[in-house]
Amino acid sequence: MVNSSLSRRVGNLLPSGVQSVHQWFNFWLLFFCQLSVELCSFPFYENPISQFPRFLVVQLILILGWHSFFVILSRLLGHIWIPLAKCIDVLETIIVIVVFLIEGYLLITYHTNLTDSLCAIIFATTARESREFVGSLASVQLLYVVGVFFLFCILAKTLSIRCVKFSRVLWVRCVFLAACLCMLALTVVKAKRCYQSDSPTPASVCNGIDRMIWSPQVALRVHRKIGNEVDQLLSPKHLEKMSVSSPFESPVDIVVVLGETARADYHSAYGFTQPTTPKLDSLIEEGDAFCFNDARCAANNTVSSGKYIFTFWNGIATRNWCDFPDLLSTFAKAGYATRWFTNQETEGNFSIERIFGRAAQQLRTPHGATGGVVAPIGYDEEVLPILKSYADLSVQEKAKAPSGQFTVVHLMGSHYQYIARYPQHFKHFEGKDVPNKKGEPADSRVAEYMNSIRYTDYILGALYALYRERPALIVYLSDHGESLYDNPDQPDLCGHGGRPSLEQADVPFVVMLTPSFRKSYPELSKRIYNSRYRPISTAWLTNTLTLTAGIRTRYSDERYNFFGEKFNPPTERTTQGEGGNFSFPPVKEKRVK
Repeated sequence: MVNSSLSRRVGNLLPSGVQSVHQWFNFWLLFFCQLSVELCSFPFYENPISQFPRFLVVQLILILGWHSFFVILSRLLGHIWIPLAKCIDVLETIIVIVVFLIEGYLLITYHTNLTDSLCAIIFATTARESREFVGSLASVQLLYVVGVFFLFCILAKTLSIRCVKFSRVLWVRCVFLAACLCMLALTVVKAKRCYQSDSPTPASVCNGIDRMIWSPQVALRVHRKIGNEVDQLLSPKHLEKMSVSSPFESPVDIVVVLGETARADYHSAYGFTQPTTPKLDSLIEEGDAFCFNDARCAANNTVSSGKYIFTFWNGIATRNWCDFPDLLSTFAKAGYATRWFTNQETEGNFSIERIFGRAAQQLRTPHGATGGVVAPIGYDEEVLPILKSYADLSVQEKAKAPSGQFTVVHLMGSHYQYIARYPQHFKHFEGKDVPNKKGEPADSRVAEYMNSIRYTDYILGALYALYRERPALIVYLSDHGESLYDNPDQPDLCGHGGRPSLEQADVPFVVMLTPSFRKSYPELSKRIYNSRYRPISTAWLTNTLTLTAGIRTRYSDERYNFFGEKFNPPTERTTQGEGGNFSFPPVKEKRVK
C-alpha cells in the first residue's frame, strides 16, 4: 500500500498526457521556437552535415528536458500552494517568448545566437549606447520575428487543445523523464565548463535557454578579470630592456585619431561618388595628407579592436592581449607626454577609455565628472578646445618629456544613431543623394551616415589646423566599419557586430604630415607616403608607430611596421568577430591618390 501510494505521488510529478492546456501550449511553443532557431543556426556552427542527426537528437532532448523540468517544478510547488504552479507555467511561457525574440532577432540581423562573446560586448555597452540600440529596434527584422512568433502561438494553441485529451501513456512519461535527466546531466557539464574553465559549452549541445543562462555567466566571469588584465597590461616589466634611437632631432607631436564606425568606401577620398570628405580631399591635393589604399580593422567591435590597436598583440592564440605592453606606456617611457582626449564615456569598467586611456598622463573629456554616462554626449567639436588647451607642454612637462607629445583623440564619429553625431547645419545629404538606393527609411538612414562622415571630415580638418605649424605626424583610423543594407548575407542589416563582413572590415587609414615635419624629415615622410598601397591591418599600428619613432621593445617586429622597409607580415590579415577570425580578399583597384 505504501509503495503504491509512493508510486502515485512520483507518477503525478511526471509530465504526462494529462498536462494542462497551458502546459501543453508551453511545450509546443518551446518546440517550435527552439527547433526553428536551432535549425537556422546549424549552418553557422560550421559542423559537417554528417553531425546533423546527432545535433537534432540533442536539441529534441533539450526541448523535452527543459519542458519536463518546468512541469515537475510546477507540480512540486503546486502541492505547497496551487497558485505557485500557475506561476511556474507563466514563467515558462515568458522564458520561451524572451529567448525566441532575442535569439530570433540576433539570428536574422547578425547571424549569431546569444554567445558569451556577444554578452561581453553587451556588458561593455554604456547606458547611452543601450538607449540608442533600443531606439533602433523598430525594424523589419524584429517585426518578422514577432510575426513568426504569433504563427507559432497559433500552432501551439491548436495542438495543445488536442493533446490535453490524450490518456496517460507510460512510455510518454518515461521519455519526458529520461529527457529531463539527460538535460540536467548536460547542465552539470555546462556549469563545470563555466565555473572551472570560463569557457562556453559548444553551441551544438545548447539551446536558447542554455545560452540565456551560461553565456552571460561566462562573459561576467571573464569581465571580472578585466581589472587584473589591465594591471597586467600596465606592468612595467613589459618595457624592461626597451631602447630608443629616435630619428627626430627635436620634439614632435604624434597624434592618433580613433574614429568610430567609419568605412573607407564612404569617403570621397577613397573614391565615393558624393563629396563626403571635402577637407581631407583638399589636404590631399595640397600634399598634407594621403590615404592607405587597403586597411582592415582588427575586430568588428570597439573593445576587441582596441586590444589590437593599442598593444603589440597580433591575435596570437597562445598569448593574451594583456601579455603585451600598451602603446601609451611605451611612448611615455620613451620620453613623450601622453594625452587621451575623448568624446566618449570615460566611466564603466569596460570602456576603451578605462582600459587603455588610464595609461595616459592626461585623460580629458568634455563631459565632466560623469564621464558622459549621465551628461548627454555632445558633438566631436567639443573635444577641440580641450585639445587646444593642452597643445603646449608646460616647463615641467618639457623637462620630463623631451621627445614631444603622444596624443590619442577618440571621436564619436559615425556611431549609431548617425543623426545624433552632427549638428543639423551639417545635414548636407538626403535620401535622394544615396548612390545605391534601397527605399525608405533605409536611404534616409544611409544619408545620415554620409552626413556623419562629412562632419568627421570637418573635425579632422580643424584638428590638422591646430597642428599645422608644428612638426606633427597625425594618423586617423576607424575601429571598425559598418554594414549599410549592403551585406549580401544580411541585406537588412544596418550596423556592425556578429560575423564580420567586408564592409565592416574595410576602414579608412589616413596619414597627415605637417609642412614642418616633411621639411625636417623628408626621407621618412617619403617612405611613409610610398607605403600607402600596402595592405595593412590596424592590429599592426603599435609596432608601426613605435618603430617609426625609434622605440624598440622585446615585442617589436619590423615585419609588422608598414611604414618601414622590412614590412613583411608573417601572419594573415584577419578581422575578429562572432565565430572567430575572418579574412577578406585585398582591394585590387587603386582607390586613393
